[in-house]
Amino acid sequence: MRTTTPEHLNYGGLLQAWALQQAVRGLGYECATDESRPDVPIRPRSRLLARTVVKAAPPALVPMKFARNQLEAELNERLLRFGLQNLERVRVFGRDGRLDEDALDDFDAWVVGSDQVWRSDYGDVLSYLLDFLPKSFAGPRVAYAASFGSAEPSEESAALSRSAGEAARRLTAVSVREDSGIDVTRELWGVKAERVLDPTLLLYPHDYSERLSIETPEAARGAVVSYVLDPDQRKRAFTEDLANGLGLESYQMLPPPPRSYAAFVADRERYLRPSVEAWIGAIANADCVLTDSFHGCAFAILFSRPFLVVPNHQRGLARFESLLQLVGLTDRFIGEGDVSRQMRRPIDWGQVRASLEADRLRSMEFLGSALNSPSRL
Repeated sequence: MRTTTPEHLNYGGLLQAWALQQAVRGLGYECATDESRPDVPIRPRSRLLARTVVKAAPPALVPMKFARNQLEAELNERLLRFGLQNLERVRVFGRDGRLDEDALDDFDAWVVGSDQVWRSDYGDVLSYLLDFLPKSFAGPRVAYAASFGSAEPSEESAALSRSAGEAARRLTAVSVREDSGIDVTRELWGVKAERVLDPTLLLYPHDYSERLSIETPEAARGAVVSYVLDPDQRKRAFTEDLANGLGLESYQMLPPPPRSYAAFVADRERYLRPSVEAWIGAIANADCVLTDSFHGCAFAILFSRPFLVVPNHQRGLARFESLLQLVGLTDRFIGEGDVSRQMRRPIDWGQVRASLEADRLRSMEFLGSALNSPSRL
């Protein structure tokens, strides 16, 4: 499968890749996730030099330009561990960004998705249309819950996507994550698409608790859990107002970034990002969740936790709108007025779960049928 492989590790990217593997295996297939990026080849010499400088010099003397890659890896070591321990992985592209043609022979079907794989500023759109497969490949080429990230892709993205029409039309089954993606796919490529659930929502809460070693930070239990990707004063004020209005403690999921490599070395535990298992546990056991993240929103819904979404225009609103409309919770976008009162608005979780279940069954039916679809060649 070609799934989202973010340059910087993140919870949603890892979990949608893991969940899609679980869903495909549940249909009786063996699978692996391609972890390579043709558009970001690894540069061993430059990275080796930077790592050598970082390890050899006193932390206080290490400039951030040398420490950045090393620091990012250390901050995310728990997320990296999750991928190594829980994802079956393969490299389709070598460390120089070139295609490993021998690796192609090991697979009878290809699935691309999910997340914003068709957004040009996030990755190589052509490879996420499986353009590297030879035209003679006769197996299924499936797009599952792929996303442009916006109802109106940027001019750059649209231009690239139009040039990719030939590859898109070779896909044997196409699905997108947002309702708007149906129109975009048809207008750009003349391809019919179906909307399906994000892979993380194909699973049930018990799938996560039984298959992963879920942890819950003690400070997150019964608290206002804030999972904010793009923090600012306004979002911090929302969290504080919620905690005060509800009489609860607050728990910030993501620690602050260190000012320097020396600051990180002096207090590693303060800056290390939580494990994926702790991330799930914090949301699952929160009193309520405040987030500007799509997957933060998705997991709050999955675990039936009251939540509010701070609109994140930069990262794309279409995906939030489709999901919230599906489960009848479009009123969970944060608005003007008392945020604690907004959080207290009742949610009919029975209806939410019924809507998810109906879409889950339909999405799994699409995936199962797609993996058995004949080539269009």
